[in-house]
Parts: sequence; structure tokens; C-alpha cells
Amino acid sequence: MKKNTNNKFSNKSSSILDTCCLELVMTCTAVLPYCDISVVSGARGKTEQDNLFIDGKSELTFPNSLHNVGDEAGRDLSDAVDVVIYHPVYGQLWGGDAQLCRIADDFEVSLVRVRYWFYMQYAQLNMLMQVKARTAGIELRWGGDWNSENGILDQSFDDFYHWEVVRRCSQ
Repeated sequence: MKKNTNNKFSNKSSSILDTCCLELVMTCTAVLPYCDISVVSGARGKTEQDNLFIDGKSELTFPNSLHNVGDEAGRDLSDAVDVVIYHPVYGQLWGGDAQLCRIADDFEVSLVRVRYWFYMQYAQLNMLMQVKARTAGIELRWGGDWNSENGILDQSFDDFYHWEVVRRCSQ
């Protein structure tokens, strides 16, 4: 990926990133010059988390998500972040049917091809996030490959926008 030092976090992305742990702040900041990203979720309270669960956008209720903060969650900063790629023509790449159909129409290609392109955008972002994190001694888990086996066919819940810090307990 080509470096672009003009990429900057919006005020909203910066505010959300401020609710995340230092490891995620460092990783997202290191990625930004190579991929224009928007930070869309960091710390979540009980109401937000439980509503996402009810809507099927999370598999976990409060306080079980690494996004969750507060006394019951046992952390003050989020150990998880949701990030979307920002495209200069199509805006935030969420991968909804209307957005993907528009891209397919614009390029006169099949919707299957655009879905593959969409997945590849996030797979490439994941590789970049992993490299930047590992360079700083940070281990991340991606919601596009929960078990880190480099495959998505064994998953029941895809969350291409989600990264979380893996913390190992010292013995």
C-alpha cells in the first residue's frame, strides 16, 4: 500500500479512538498513512452493547465484549476497536447491498466480483493492522478471522470491522 501522509482522523474518529487502549491507538495511528480509515466504535456502555446484541450486530452482551468499559467490565479503556475503510468516492465501506450494487454498476462488473473486492479490502487492512501491531509487540485478533487460521469459512459471525487486543495472562 502506498503511503499517504495527508490521511487524517476526523474529530469524531479521534474522539472514539481516545476511548481505546494505547495499543489500539498506536496501531490505528500507524495504519492511517497507508489506509484512510474511520474509527466507528471504541468503548461501549451497557445500553449500547446490549442493543447491538439484540440487533444481531454483536454476539456478546454487556460486560462480555472487549469494547465494554466500566466497573462491571473491569476496564476503563476499550480493548477493541471497530474501523471502516474510507473510500474517496464511496465513503465508508460498510458493504451493504446498495453500496456494493452501486460499485458494481459503476465498474460494470458482477456483484460477486465486488463482494470479493470488498472482502479483499478488509483482508489487506487486517494484514496492515497485524504488521503494525506486531512491530510494536502487540497481538491483535480480527473479527474477519476469529481463530487466526487465515480462513473465514469456519466462522458463524463475520465482523470485518473489528480488531481486539489479545492479552496473555503471565504465569
